[in-house]
Amino acid sequence: MPKDLPSKTQNLAPKTLLVTGGCGFIGSNFIRYVLREHPDWVVINLDKLTYAGNLANLADVEANTASPAFPETKPLIPKTQHLTEVRP
Repeated sequence: MPKDLPSKTQNLAPKTLLVTGGCGFIGSNFIRYVLREHPDWVVINLDKLTYAGNLANLADVEANTASPAFPETKPLIPKTQHLTEVRP
């Protein structure tokens, strides 16, 4: 397990994570890791879906997640002032 991420045994309160680039190789594996280790957390994925981002990288996550933990992948919003519009 990466050193920077807290372990499951620390009894953390549920969180909402905003992941950018979650449709890429590293981002999609990070999302899988978080949902596996912390199923009560909500992950919001924003991705620009350029050459490196592929929705197919998360198809298995979306198909296997029957809870609101992974609501959907949203296209990346280019202007930061619009990030307030992103909600789970």
